[in-house]
Amino acid sequence: LAHSSTITGELLVGLQCGWEIYIAPTITTISKIYGMMEELSISLYCTNPTLLSLLLKHAQQKKRVNTKLRYL
Repeated sequence: LAHSSTITGELLVGLQCGWEIYIAPTITTISKIYGMMEELSISLYCTNPTLLSLLLKHAQQKKRVNTKLRYL
């Protein structure tokens, strides 16, 4: 989880479903979030459109895609 808006939606659903949940630091960079996603083999990523756009731009610049990611 990388944004405060996810607390009311995705966090509560995730807790109910028994998901393994990782919460990103409050202040971080897109490259660190992307690195955490790769390192932790994240398959479901909940965020807002702004962060998603930045994440996709980062992936395009690095010419690599997180192959474990299945859902946004």
